[in-house]
Amino acid sequence: VWGEQLVRQISKMTFEIDDKSTHVSCTVGVCAVSDVFSNLEELVAATVAAHRSGKTSGGNKAALDQSTEENTKQREFDAIWVRHLKSALMDNRFRLAQLPIAGLRCDSVEMYDLLVRMIDEQGNSVLPSEFLPAAERNNMMKNIDRWIIKSAVDFCVENDADRVFVRLSRQSILDNSTASWMEQEFENSDFDCSRLVTQVPEKDAAKHIKQTKALVGKLRKLGVGFALEHYGVEQERFQILDMLKPDYIKIDGELMHSLMTDTEMQESVQRIVEAASERDIKTIAERVENANSMAVLFQLGLDFMQGHYVHEPEVVLEDLDSGKHQTLEDLQAANSA
Repeated sequence: VWGEQLVRQISKMTFEIDDKSTHVSCTVGVCAVSDVFSNLEELVAATVAAHRSGKTSGGNKAALDQSTEENTKQREFDAIWVRHLKSALMDNRFRLAQLPIAGLRCDSVEMYDLLVRMIDEQGNSVLPSEFLPAAERNNMMKNIDRWIIKSAVDFCVENDADRVFVRLSRQSILDNSTASWMEQEFENSDFDCSRLVTQVPEKDAAKHIKQTKALVGKLRKLGVGFALEHYGVEQERFQILDMLKPDYIKIDGELMHSLMTDTEMQESVQRIVEAASERDIKTIAERVENANSMAVLFQLGLDFMQGHYVHEPEVVLEDLDSGKHQTLEDLQAANSA
């Protein structure tokens, strides 16, 4: 807006040179300061590039740097999602979806990976890939994580599941109150904490290893299990297994796609399985899509698998009016906790 105002003001100016009136125009390059740029030189270079782009497209305009324009659109997009997310939390319009985890070793343990869905105001189910990125960018994941954990406890109380897996976001990992909040929730129920397994992506755990280790230590005292998910996609990080001592690792689904025909991939997965076995860690294959993959996984020694071949995610149905409604003050209090 400032750049456009400057362009308009200058275009209205008239300069007198040697008894001749001259009108001028200008092109303004605009770039917002953000964490996209690591130093001042990058910021200046982006502004110059925006100015050059404005000149080559006709001039007499304010030209936004591409990243600034994208950030502006993203903020507008996020503002809409934040309203929807707050409304869904207050109206109890989130739902659990259960994804069964099947044993490859005739294990009779009944386990589920619990996913989240949002119900929009028209009653349609919204996938997490649509709303979670906006929630992460706007510090709303802690509220969603806590809704999932509360609902997971209710799910376990009402069902015979031996283990349920729930995800912790980066925001919950970095929040010092996460463990104490969970302890308080468990105290108010007859829930056996050993039935709950929290899972964190390997990438987030590696980036915040100190905070993850501290949180895992506190949760272990409560009896809560721990899993690393999306493990092994970048490299075989066995050191992180020694540092965090997970009960389970979920081998990333990307490694499953070509597992049947790619011998190098099979060897890589085999090394992960052996490293886990040496540390008494159970292994779970993610995103298993067919019976042929299952046969290879069995030969490689994995313990469990999940994916569409095992079962499609199934929403745990609830009456919209049966849940506990939250006020905006509840959400604000949770954010400040």
